[in-house]
Amino acid sequence: MSKKLKDYSLEELIQKKKKTAGILLGFAVVMLVASVTLIYLAIKQKNYALIAVACGGVMQIGLLMVQVGNLNKEIKSRVS
Repeated sequence: MSKKLKDYSLEELIQKKKKTAGILLGFAVVMLVASVTLIYLAIKQKNYALIAVACGGVMQIGLLMVQVGNLNKEIKSRVS
């Protein structure tokens, strides 16, 4: 069962933010390469369904960005 952000200490929140930001960066680089490759293949092979797959993968980056934003808000509310 997942703990809510308010249940974490400030140090745990900062550590979780660093970890999530690292995952976000790594995932973003991988998805950028994969998306460009899929779009290239979609155009080259005229299989335009691959473009939808590339866009779907990029949407996952948005979810991680929301999580980092929530962590930032919680850290900011505790510091001030």
